[in-house]
Order: sequence, then structure tokens, then C-alpha cells
Amino acid sequence: FNLSLTQKEIASAIKGVLPDSWAQARFQEVVYSMATYVKGESNSIAITIDLSDRKAAALQVLAETVDRKLSPLFSSLPTCSLAEFQRSLQNLPPSGIPSCRPYGVSYEQFKSMLPVSITDVLQQMVIDRIPDRWTYTDADIRRSMGVDNQEILDKARGWVQTGYTFTDADLKDELNSDEEETLEDIRGWIADGYTVDQTDLRDAISDKESDLDSFDDARSAIHSVRKWLWVIILIPFIVLIAIGFLAGRDWKGRVLWAFTTLFIASLIIYVALTVAYSHSIKPDIKDAFELSDKTGLELVLLEKGQEVAVNFGDSFFGGIKTRAIWTMIFSVLIVGGTIAWETKGEDAKRMIRTRRRRSGHEDQSHPISTGRF
Repeated sequence: FNLSLTQKEIASAIKGVLPDSWAQARFQEVVYSMATYVKGESNSIAITIDLSDRKAAALQVLAETVDRKLSPLFSSLPTCSLAEFQRSLQNLPPSGIPSCRPYGVSYEQFKSMLPVSITDVLQQMVIDRIPDRWTYTDADIRRSMGVDNQEILDKARGWVQTGYTFTDADLKDELNSDEEETLEDIRGWIADGYTVDQTDLRDAISDKESDLDSFDDARSAIHSVRKWLWVIILIPFIVLIAIGFLAGRDWKGRVLWAFTTLFIASLIIYVALTVAYSHSIKPDIKDAFELSDKTGLELVLLEKGQEVAVNFGDSFFGGIKTRAIWTMIFSVLIVGGTIAWETKGEDAKRMIRTRRRRSGHEDQSHPISTGRF
């Protein structure tokens, strides 16, 4: 009838009658059979997939596809009498369509009057070319893998059946001379530990004489700073003493001013350092190590380096925060002790004044007459 089905339409119809549940069941059969083959429990694979019932469903889908194409043609034909329609069928050329349709006849009735059955044509041209059963064998596996990879399948079956032994000789065969030397160095470090002394450090930076000179100059400067470090530490105490003497009028006021200032400064340092380290410094340390595109040994080394850097930061800044806490505690104890001492002194003075007032009152209440003696 001058209609055609494309290969895509036929393939789509066949795929449409293979639902996921049906494919999943067949897939499990394939996996199970391949597993028994690889494990050596069987020496061949023969997975038979029955397609006969699926072929009948595919035929129905293809027939519906043809109906969707033929029905508009039927509707576009002019109407005629039944006799005229019969004459049109007698003179119908191959692959042609009648020139008219009988008046009052439905599409299904029209199809039954045609000399060719659409279902029979589809059965002959498409469905009969699909086998009723399809068998997947180990030969199909090997063909799909290619000649170069068939040896891998045989090796895999042998490893599963008899086990796989990988020795130090096999490992060394996979490495070149430089990699083998690195491996031996790593094994030695793991077994005996790894020691770095000043000679190794100087050798590592001695590629340029200027670098080594700069390193020595830096060490000398650090040594000089350490010698006069007590002066740097002494400066804050001098400032505290100056604050105490300038702000306090007596020893109590001077002590309170000095150690209250020390407490406030320690608190500010503790809070600022905690916030800065948690929200800025520590994330920056982690971001300094780019791990997203690294794999293998490089990833392991970078992760370890990140861990060491974070631990160093935690230890360094944690030590400062601990000293700030102890300084605050020491300041609170000094301030509290001073206040308590002053309160105790005031109480003692108050008691002395009370006793003196009482003693003077008693002397006036009971005067001694010296004239009697």
C-alpha cells in the first residue's frame, strides 16, 4: 500500500515488548551462567533466551504502527459504491491502494476487504526473520572480547580455580630501575625508620650556594632573636607595671589595674585567636593541599601532609590559647585575693575602731576619783 517501516521503527517496537522485568530476569541468568563458567564449575556457557512470546507481542505493536500510517490514507479516499470499490481492487497494482472506499464502511472492514493481510506481510518480512530462541555461549563471550583479550578470560578462570600468587619478583618485574630503588628505600624507612640530620638538610638545600648562605643567615638571625627574647617578654610586664602605677592610687589599686588589664588582654587574645583559627587559619591550611585531582601515592602523601599541618596548627594555636586561659585564671586569683585581703583588712580596722570607741565610753562611764587616794 505504498507504506514503509524504517529499521528504527521496527527496533523500537521490539524493544517496547522487552520490559525491564523480563530483561532483568534474563540478565540474572546470564550473570549466573558466566559466574559458574569463570569459577570453573562448568566448562561451557549455553544461555537460551526464548523469544517466541515476545515475537507475537512485537507483531501486534508493528501492526498498530502500520494502522497509524494507513488510517489517514483510508480517511482521505473518496467514497464510492461497493461495486466501484470491487472494480478498484481488481485493477489494483502491486503496492498500490484502492482509489476509493465504500460508503459507510469502517477502517477495520476496509482492511478485511483488501487482498493482502497486513499481519501476514509483517509476519513474513519482519517477525519470521527473528529466531524463536537465541543461545549465548562462551564462544560469543570470546568473540565479544576480541582475540587480544581472550587470554585474560582464561587467566581469570585459572586464578579463581587455583588462586593467584603475587610475589616480590612479580612486583619488581612491573617496576623500572628507578621505581625499584624507590621501593627499596621505602621498605628500609618502614623497617628501620627514617632519620634526617643537619647534613641531610644542608645537602637538600645546597643546590645553590646562595640558598645555603641565606639559610645560615636565617639561623643566625633566629639565634640572635632567641638571645634577646627575654627582653621582648619583659616589655608586656613593664607595660602592666606602668598601667598599675599610673592608674592606681595605692598598692591595692595598682594591683587591680595591672591584673585586670592582663585578664582583659588575655580574654581578647583567646577569643580572637579561637575565632580566627577556626574560621580562617585552619580552613586555609586545609585548602593549601589540593586533593581533588590527586590519586594513588601522591594523594596519600598529600593527605598525610595536610594532617601534619593541621596537627601543627592545632598544637601551636592550642598552646597559645592554653597560656591565655592560665593567664586569665592567674589574674582572677590575684584580683580576687587582693580584694579579699583588702576586705579582711578593712574588717580588722573596723573592729579596732569599734573596740576603741567602746573602751573610751567605759572610761567616761566609770571615772576614777583620784582625790580619795
